[in-house]
Amino acid sequence: MFAKSDEQFAETAVDPVRRRAAIKDLAQRRTAIFACWIIILVAAVGMSWGEKGSTSAIFLPLAILSIFLKFDSDLRLLQVIERLHKDGHLPNGATNVPNDPTIPAC
Repeated sequence: MFAKSDEQFAETAVDPVRRRAAIKDLAQRRTAIFACWIIILVAAVGMSWGEKGSTSAIFLPLAILSIFLKFDSDLRLLQVIERLHKDGHLPNGATNVPNDPTIPAC
């Protein structure tokens, strides 16, 4: 189900130019999603405190939070790969350390 998305992410992680562009794009998206999450969370809390409060209003902020966490984890992973490449710990084109059984191959 997620094979195509995983493949695209791996290709982005390997290519330094695409990786840097993705880092910038994900940082902007993460900021926008976080701002939307705060606004919707405040609205959901306000709706649940009304006379006819509905606890179901909290599901939308939870869904947006899951999207935010996905962007955040992708961004952090790309930043770590970028840092490893800059420090010279990984050769160009490599996203994992060879012959290390604890790190899955991409």
